[in-house]
Amino acid sequence: MDEAVRHRIVEIAHQFFIKRGYRHVTMQNIAEELGMSKKTLYLYFASKEDIAQTVIENTFQSISNHVDASTAVDGNPLVALRVTLMKIREETLQLSPFFLEDIQKTVPHLWEYIVRVRSEKGRFVTQLLNKAKEQGLIRSTLNPHIITVLFIESVQTIIRPDIWSKHGFALDELWDTLFSVFFYGVSNEEEHL
Repeated sequence: MDEAVRHRIVEIAHQFFIKRGYRHVTMQNIAEELGMSKKTLYLYFASKEDIAQTVIENTFQSISNHVDASTAVDGNPLVALRVTLMKIREETLQLSPFFLEDIQKTVPHLWEYIVRVRSEKGRFVTQLLNKAKEQGLIRSTLNPHIITVLFIESVQTIIRPDIWSKHGFALDELWDTLFSVFFYGVSNEEEHL
């Protein structure tokens, strides 16, 4: 199989998912946009769900790359953490609220995958917070593991489409507020950020 074609299929599907969500995209839509038959499309992916899974996995691979880079950097761990979390925010927002809401409602095993991977990736937060504590950048009375649990659980809550839509907030607004509360709440001094 041609890897460039496979990549193009995922790219086009991702664009459709951003605009229309998951439910309102068909294999026919994707095939037509690519100028190929559905039969050819099915040579690359068994279903729309397989394409959506690839979109999600690609997003998490990119997040993983950001996480790996942040934990390898020397310097201010709070700056590394903030930069990495902002990159994760951008990657997550690329999945689109419509897409996430549809995945949560219609493809529960993919939603469970999203939740599980986010929890697993949270370990880097503890690593960087431990470094920050050693350097006196966060308050000595705070436990980095507890901070991480609170942060990850908050993220798990705000990324649920039913939560942010119920309260009428945009996902990016919730992310930004959570980050501000998190960073200024743990920091010894604002100037460290």
